[in-house]
Amino acid sequence: MTENTNNALGQEQLRIKCLLEVPRVVTFFEENDLELPGLLWTVYGVFDSNEIVVKATAGSAVYYAITPSPLTYPAMERRLSGIDYADEAVARELANATWRIHQQVFRAELGVAL
Repeated sequence: MTENTNNALGQEQLRIKCLLEVPRVVTFFEENDLELPGLLWTVYGVFDSNEIVVKATAGSAVYYAITPSPLTYPAMERRLSGIDYADEAVARELANATWRIHQQVFRAELGVAL
């Protein structure tokens, strides 16, 4: 996994990764990128902190992004129909930002020309 834990960004990546290792997390969905095969997007909901996490994986490169859910009700663990539209919208924003920042790394990991 591509991870630098010697700086603030790396520490934040590690903090988010650890959040996902607790049992009170739900995987809302996991799907491959439509335009870049091999890039896997996973969206999680963290019950206790009411946050949305996006994980992007391309080869050995793994990046996380996190933001508070825009919803306070119902509690994330009580959202029976899965991810809410508002949560999906912020997850999409996180994914787009993650792509803008790390697209060169993703392409390099997957052997795709820039």
